[in-house]
Amino acid sequence: MKIHHYGIPLSVAALLLPVTLGSCSDDFDRPEMASPEGLGFEFSVIIEQDNSSRADESGFADGDRFGAYVVNYSGGQPGQLALTGNQVNNVAIGYTADDNQWTPATPIYWLDDKTPADVYAYYPFTNGMSDVEAHRFEVSADQSIAGTDGDMGTYEASDFLWAKASRVAPGTRINLSFSHRLAGVKVVLEQGSGFAEGEWEKLPRTVTVDNTVRTASIDLSTGTATVNGTFDRHVTMNSDATDSYRAVVVPQSVAAGKSTIGITIDGTAYNYTRGEGMTYTAGKLHVFTLRVDNQEQSGDYALSLVSEDITPWETDNSSHDFEANSYLVVDVPTGGTLKECLAKTGADFSTVKNLKVTGTLSDKDFYFMRDEMSVLTAVNLKDVKVRYRGTVYDKETGWHDNVDIVNKLPDEAFLNKTTLHRVILPETIEVIGQACFESLILSSTITIPESVKIIERAAFQLTTGVFSIILPSKLTSIENSAFNYSAAQINLNLPNSLKYIGDLAFAFTINAYGTFQLPSNLEYLGTEAFLCCGKELDGDIEIPEKISFIAAGAFYSMGFKKAPKLRMHDGITCIDDRAFFQLKFSEPIVFPKNLTTIGEQSFSECSFIGEVNLPDCISRIGAGAFNQTNITGTFELPKGIEAVDGKQYMPGTFASTQINNLIIGDNIEIISSYAFRNNNNLSSIAIGKNVSFIGEEAFAYCSSLNTIVCLAKEPPLLEQSAFAGLQTLNCVVEVPEESVGAYRAATGWSSFGNITPHHELSLSITKIDCLNKGISREVVLKAKSEWEIAEIPSWIHVTPERGSMGGGVVKVTVDQLALGSGKREGDIVFRLKESGYTNYMTVRQYDYSYEEDKEIVLQSASRGGCRPVPVFIVGEGYGAESIVNGDFIRRARETMEQLFAIEPYKSYRDMFSVSTAVSLSPDNGITDINTRNETKFSMTFPYFKSEDVSRLENYAKTLCQEIDNNNIGNALIIILANCNVFNGDSYHHVDGCEFAFIGNSNEIYPYDNRGLVQHFAGGAAFGGLAEEGIAHMDFIKSCSCSGCNGLPTYYSEKAAGRYENVTLSGKMDEAPWREFIFHPKYSGIVDMYEGGYKHLRGVWRSEQESVMNSYIPYYNTISRYTIYKEIMRKAGLNASLDEFIANDKIEIPQ
Repeated sequence: MKIHHYGIPLSVAALLLPVTLGSCSDDFDRPEMASPEGLGFEFSVIIEQDNSSRADESGFADGDRFGAYVVNYSGGQPGQLALTGNQVNNVAIGYTADDNQWTPATPIYWLDDKTPADVYAYYPFTNGMSDVEAHRFEVSADQSIAGTDGDMGTYEASDFLWAKASRVAPGTRINLSFSHRLAGVKVVLEQGSGFAEGEWEKLPRTVTVDNTVRTASIDLSTGTATVNGTFDRHVTMNSDATDSYRAVVVPQSVAAGKSTIGITIDGTAYNYTRGEGMTYTAGKLHVFTLRVDNQEQSGDYALSLVSEDITPWETDNSSHDFEANSYLVVDVPTGGTLKECLAKTGADFSTVKNLKVTGTLSDKDFYFMRDEMSVLTAVNLKDVKVRYRGTVYDKETGWHDNVDIVNKLPDEAFLNKTTLHRVILPETIEVIGQACFESLILSSTITIPESVKIIERAAFQLTTGVFSIILPSKLTSIENSAFNYSAAQINLNLPNSLKYIGDLAFAFTINAYGTFQLPSNLEYLGTEAFLCCGKELDGDIEIPEKISFIAAGAFYSMGFKKAPKLRMHDGITCIDDRAFFQLKFSEPIVFPKNLTTIGEQSFSECSFIGEVNLPDCISRIGAGAFNQTNITGTFELPKGIEAVDGKQYMPGTFASTQINNLIIGDNIEIISSYAFRNNNNLSSIAIGKNVSFIGEEAFAYCSSLNTIVCLAKEPPLLEQSAFAGLQTLNCVVEVPEESVGAYRAATGWSSFGNITPHHELSLSITKIDCLNKGISREVVLKAKSEWEIAEIPSWIHVTPERGSMGGGVVKVTVDQLALGSGKREGDIVFRLKESGYTNYMTVRQYDYSYEEDKEIVLQSASRGGCRPVPVFIVGEGYGAESIVNGDFIRRARETMEQLFAIEPYKSYRDMFSVSTAVSLSPDNGITDINTRNETKFSMTFPYFKSEDVSRLENYAKTLCQEIDNNNIGNALIIILANCNVFNGDSYHHVDGCEFAFIGNSNEIYPYDNRGLVQHFAGGAAFGGLAEEGIAHMDFIKSCSCSGCNGLPTYYSEKAAGRYENVTLSGKMDEAPWREFIFHPKYSGIVDMYEGGYKHLRGVWRSEQESVMNSYIPYYNTISRYTIYKEIMRKAGLNASLDEFIANDKIEIPQ
């Protein structure tokens, strides 16, 4: 599996002006040019390997140079790397350790401040590059020669590294993660039997890698090395450590029967030959442990294999100036004696930069390192035990002095130690003390040991630099301000063991990343815990069951990459001030049934999906709570509140929303100032009978307001500006019949020109839209007295046409309209017989070119010799107007193109037949957890019910010529939901039919509609692929997340032949993708990555990114193979691994 280490920030200044460098030499000269301020190149550079034995983390050393090319985008598309003519052509960039910077040999320039570019980098730098498509590279035949006079040794010179940063915006950091593009070989010799004391150590020996080709052609656009040349006898390995040897070889295969490893002992050559041949894989370290026995009788030596393994690449002890970057190692047997132990080594502690300590340290030792070791840069405490005496506080018994403290980093251990940039923590510590690392400038990963349970107040507060922190999986408490204003890159997929998150714990931790999820066992969430946290977070906000109070500012303006879901359980009683300020949500919110308080500005400037329905148990809604939100439709205030809050200098509670119709019930007595100000979409207000006061500008500047129904018998007292900006002469005010005169005479109300009696005649539906086919709908009518139809167009019919007091259900039927006749529209006028009061319903019938419920063929299968694979696309929640505007047909065609836009669907597109049909929903919009609409298939987004499946299959079999009872099991049915939500679901029916139900995303790439189609339709539904993203921090086999059913679902899906893209085994030879790991075509692509199927641990996937993980347009290799097999099966053909590999196209997006 791969081990990823994230590294040191290394910056390089770059002038950003329109220029192209035309030379690749080190001594390129150019005229001086001004530099636009604020823009420059900043690099984060590492070698992707295990660097833990070095005091630096990047793996590079002083004087190292890599070559760089910069290739501009054009028209939104990446440019092609060429030998010349790029924005930057093979410029050497060198590292200076003293100031921790990479500096170009010549100034490098952006095209401008807007054009992104791809950055290609390689190491070691080659002056005079002659070919970027087939760069000739040769590993040394003798890699044991050490470097001299600043030149690198032959082993390091043989190690080719490559990196690429895609679509870099000018002025942003360039992350270059160099990977080894050749293969590593490590041989460890073990002393066997038959040696006299000291004989083994004195024995001359040379180790070689045999029968390999030493030359390769390397494509600098991909970093792929292809063997090119003839076999050499051997490559002499470098002695890396005692009895350990290293070499770099070109990725290749060596035939069976040829020597693999050669060992010359005391002048005699011996060989180890691998019986089945040997394949060297790019980026891997091939480790052989060989035992050497002395056969005393014959005087010969015998070699035997002890073990053989393939591992991630680990740093060596020879290259990149290992000695200068290694630690001074000191053992401290007794705590408090570090200074004395350093003196015994002869080292001057005031000049020590890199220190590794073993043994026991006390608080005195930490303060010595902090205050007296003035240039200490890196400290490795991995093997240290911490013990000292100090003061502790117990909640029940108070403070205690001179207590034995074990496994706790002392408070303020490294506070303000600005020279310290790298720390490896003791493996046994359980507590990180207060302000332990506060105000440090860090430049490497801090891995907090698994033993740590508590991170105390301000432990990492105000830490700067570019670095990451890895949290342990058994953490229980993160106290106040622990990461407040920290620049750390922290994965916010928090462990489920976590019970306490204090005030400001992650406030302004803007580099936090990953899939955000609150631990299910969380018991306390502090004020402003995640205030302005993160910039591009994934995940959702789901409040754990033990949290009943959502603290003020807890999620204030968090930086989500795409709109999260907000899910709250019914035990929540209070949402405090500004709790969710400035968030955008991706699905309708269900508010807790026992919620009593919504604090000031708690949802201010938020964006909601669908209607917002507040429970009647709410007794207080604070000022500005829903200010500047997109609440739309009909909104009714909860019946539990008595007043709508308002405050001077605070925005109105529901000011500047998109509410269309407002209902203020009989429970409300006071409508405070500014409460509903600037609601430009508000057309009608219903005010209950107990309202007595309407405050200053309460409904000011509601420009669309045309109807006010106020049931209070006494006209409510109006502030002068209550309806400021409203054209009162054009607004109808309906009041109790006996109060008309009082309203006409009341201050403020008298300005309204049309005050009339209110009569009750209501309709559950006031608008019906349909297509040529016509429609029938049931309408609930409520009437205060007898009613009748006063007017109705001839093409519309109502049954019954009259009724008694109370009302009932009436049926409205619209006749068919001939194609080409044009749109028609009319009103049905309902009238109360006694008073003459009327209400009306508008009916619009559209003339549309496509006939309703009739197949529209989008693509016919054209490949011969197989049966077509049917895909049927249908809409849910599309009303007549949306259909006539072309919304559905356009989206159906886009869905088809998005499905076939990437491999393997692109290559096998001609085996598919695709069709659709116009499926009209009576209401426009989907039904979800908050909204109930009458739709074609009565589905609830994004879920599947058994009755949904029956309706959809019957509809498809009735309309689609390629789908019938015999082949319904080969079909993919895609349901397009008419809702602007990034969400979806898939379903596998027992008959084999696959379903995908997807929203209509308005998010940006990669969370767009294409991402939904390729993830849910092409991946989860048709391919039977598992989600590869991570949502739970736990091991899957011990996950305690609320509602997690991961393991049983995994096993049931595996039993059904699905989920081939994930595995619970971390062993390469047991992975479903094992055939690809060592195949030359997929070298450096397919591997073992832990994390997938929503869980961080205990699940493995095959590649770092894919559409099933991050929604990018790319199925990983095992997913492509799985989809290919499914296509073949449904088409009635046999699948072949060899055929797949031969035809497979690897198109990883830029």
